[in-house]
Amino acid sequence: MIQKDTGSISALRLIRLAKEADISRLALSQAIAQIYGVAEFIDRRVAISIRTGIILQWETFYKDYFGLVVNLSFVKIPIHRIGFERIIIMLEQLSTDDIITVHPRIIPTKKLEYTASDNIYIRPRTDYAIRVRNSIFPDRNLHGLSANNVHELKVRSMTLGERLIFGLKLFHETGRHLDTSTFTLCSGSRYTDDTTVPRVYFHNGHVVIGYQKVRVKDKKAGAREVIL
Repeated sequence: MIQKDTGSISALRLIRLAKEADISRLALSQAIAQIYGVAEFIDRRVAISIRTGIILQWETFYKDYFGLVVNLSFVKIPIHRIGFERIIIMLEQLSTDDIITVHPRIIPTKKLEYTASDNIYIRPRTDYAIRVRNSIFPDRNLHGLSANNVHELKVRSMTLGERLIFGLKLFHETGRHLDTSTFTLCSGSRYTDDTTVPRVYFHNGHVVIGYQKVRVKDKKAGAREVIL
């Protein structure tokens, strides 16, 4: 159900105006979706259709790239927030190391020496979805900040596993790569020495998984906020 927005015209008022102007329910649904997000389409059939399409895309992705047959119909998609248009679905059964193992079979990958990473921010202990900005570059407002800065701002940020899956999905869809001139600082993860975080970028035909000290700032590096 769409909630009234006290700062603007309410959805119910929009419905009345649409009826008076003889605007179709579908057209109204599409217009309101841009304001309220997919999860709050007035026309439930349209909402279900779009959600089904998203779920099917991700089920196909995991089957094609990881050989996994999964049912993601019960995954909760986060409520829409302006600017966070990209939906990423993560599988509980895939660890970060599992993703790193498969990654080179799809895109050439270089790993700098590291130990297994741990996620700082708690993620659901099930399959889950996040929303992120649909950009090949890190978030502008987090660019140039250290991992500690991001943590101090209480921003929930992308983990290494989420960044790798995002990159694979973009490549799957477009053949393009994330971070061709920048680094994604995966400040949602930390290496087990607790002084470094992973950072990922594309260079010379390879996805490079490296690291950055938690206190270091790099003008080319930035985190990516996630919405759970």
